Amino acid sequence: MRKRPFNLLLISLFFAYPLLAQLPCGFDPLYAQLQENSSKHQQLFQKIRQNERANYRDDEVYILPVVVHVVWNKEEENLSEEIIREQIEVLNNDFRATNEDLAQLRPVFADIIGDPRIEFELVKIIRVKTDSVFAVTTDWETRSVRYPEEIKQNIKGGSTAWDPQYYLNIWVAAIEEDLVFGYSYPPPGLANWPQGSEAPAFSYDGIVMNYKAFGANPPPYTTQSEEIIYLKGRTLVHEIGHYLGLLHPWGNFELDQNGCQYDDGIDDTPAIAYPSFFDCEMGRNSCLSANTDLPDMIENFMDYSNDQCRISFTQQQIQVMREVLKTERKDLRILKEEDRFNEEIIVYPNPSPDRVRVYLRKEINTDYVFRLRSLDRQILPIPFDQNEAFPGVSFSFSLGHLPNGIYLIELETQQWRFVKKIVLMK
Repeated sequence: MRKRPFNLLLISLFFAYPLLAQLPCGFDPLYAQLQENSSKHQQLFQKIRQNERANYRDDEVYILPVVVHVVWNKEEENLSEEIIREQIEVLNNDFRATNEDLAQLRPVFADIIGDPRIEFELVKIIRVKTDSVFAVTTDWETRSVRYPEEIKQNIKGGSTAWDPQYYLNIWVAAIEEDLVFGYSYPPPGLANWPQGSEAPAFSYDGIVMNYKAFGANPPPYTTQSEEIIYLKGRTLVHEIGHYLGLLHPWGNFELDQNGCQYDDGIDDTPAIAYPSFFDCEMGRNSCLSANTDLPDMIENFMDYSNDQCRISFTQQQIQVMREVLKTERKDLRILKEEDRFNEEIIVYPNPSPDRVRVYLRKEINTDYVFRLRSLDRQILPIPFDQNEAFPGVSFSFSLGHLPNGIYLIELETQQWRFVKKIVLMK
């Protein structure tokens, strides 16, 4: 067994100790800070059991619109569209359990994993060149950690979010001193999270990624101790887990205490005494006294194990994420029609024999994306013309090249999203 300086790593994890070159996830220092400031932190870790909020399942595939903000200074930080799309593909494979490396899952966990039925649609890439420096800073007197929220503000050299109620915003930039690969916030008010865990402001809700950890195959990362880490895009998978309500499987362990007594509030994630820290040690069982006595599930996306072995979510983790998407983050889902925009947008004729017109009652003064999809969500090519007499408010396009059927018209801007069914009947 490879030994690691356990106490040093724990100190590093909670207080951003400078000898640790990198943290897989930036949430732990924040969580430790919140727990220390709370007199009721023990009660905040009550289990999320299979109850009325967690055990209801459905087969709907939830599709989330993604806006990627590339905030860069050096050319190497200005990641290509190809790299960004490869990262989205990693998300879609991992959140649909279609990742090829799922085949390496140990049989002991075969009955507890599942398909989250969550997909991600890249709707916009925003690039901002900046001279600002983004860093994680630590106040040693208060043992608190500050994250670089300036990356989310145009006036401070970052990029302002598209409406976080309707879009998953992901910021990608250089993080000074490489203290974290990424960090994110859960929605406010979740029962198993401490008060104050949410984003410090609504416009800051989303995920920040170190550009060195973004993409399906970023260059190998070398730590200060000259250990080489190979990444496969699972940092973002992990951070989206937090964004959708998941804790780390080891819960809130504390220095010099038995970590097995803490938990993530989810029954089917085996007890883990401490994070894996990039190991893929199949034989490790750090909580022998646990009721189920399962080995540490290093295959879980919410561990800190190496990206080569982080390959799955458990069924109850999936239930939590889907419940969040039915409640606290329900407006992210783009599958259903948005009735509240019916008075502002007219689509006619409907049904249509060929040409369709889209009329907006007010001008669009921001970037927008316009698409046509089949019912199975495939994007279809559409040659459409903008009415020169009414720029930004009137469009027409032909469906004559398509077979009869039902299609989805989507129009998205920074402020809102509209989805309308159109019937083609020649």
